[in-house]
Formats: sequence, C-alpha cells, structure tokens
Amino acid sequence: MSSAGNKIDNETVKNYLDVLCDAFLFHKVQRYDIKGKKLLQTLNKYYTADAGFVSALLGKSAKVDRGHLLENIIFIELQRRYTEIYIGKNAETEVDFLVKDTDKNITYFQVSLTVRDETTRQRELRPLETIRDHNPKYLLSLDPEEPVHNGIIQRNVVKWLIND
Repeated sequence: MSSAGNKIDNETVKNYLDVLCDAFLFHKVQRYDIKGKKLLQTLNKYYTADAGFVSALLGKSAKVDRGHLLENIIFIELQRRYTEIYIGKNAETEVDFLVKDTDKNITYFQVSLTVRDETTRQRELRPLETIRDHNPKYLLSLDPEEPVHNGIIQRNVVKWLIND
C-alpha cells in the first residue's frame, strides 16, 4: 500500500491481517525458536488459504513469485498432515517449516523451486544443517533427483504430494 503512495501504520496492517485470518483467507504462522524451544512474538508469516487467491487478486498477467507459490502449496499440504506448523528460527538461519504431529514429534521442511545450482543448494541446506537434533529433515524441490545430503532427504515435491 505504501508503494502506491498510501500511508498506513503497522496497527492498521495488523488489523487487516487479523480480519483476513478470521475470514479464513490467510493463515498466520508463528516463528519457533528451535534451540530455545519456544514461540517467538515477532516476524510471523502469512499464507493464503487458496493458492489461486493471489492470481485472482493480481490478475493472470501479474508476475507471481513461483517460489513463494510453491511454499504456499506446501504450507496447505502440511496443514492437512500435521497438527502444528511453525517457521523455524535457529540462530541466524530460518527453516521454512517446523511441524509437529499429534505425538509432538518434530519434522523440518525446507522448500525451493530447484537446488541444482550449488550456491542455491548450500543456501537451502544450511538452515537444516545447523539443527543439532535427530528429527527428520526434508528439502522439497521440483527437481526429479532425490539424493540425501548428510541425512537431509531431498524429495521431489510432486512425488511428496502424491505419495506421502
């Protein structure tokens, strides 16, 4: 809104987001301190309840960030599979999703369109590599390859969506 020349304060934005969440159009995901094992109060993320919502608002000609769209699709599927979903924070790194099942077992997910480029792969693996527990860690991408990187399982998103 401010890029369009409209002045808006943080409280107004918070109120708008709260209304969108109350209407089940957006979902708020809190940050979770992995090392301290507690919820953080700031820098929440928001995901749309329907991935088509962005296209409907912006129109078909708008340039949509496919990486964010894929992350949103993964969020929707994780919501179906798990009871709790958080954004993982570990020191200076961020894990896309930390999820807990009904027994409070933790699994970590990192999402990227592709990790074929070595720099991108290292950037996406780094947050998972800094976690010093033995919970499952997954790197989801559109790449057909499914290697294991030091215990981190890379999965093709389409296969993961269909088979798991």
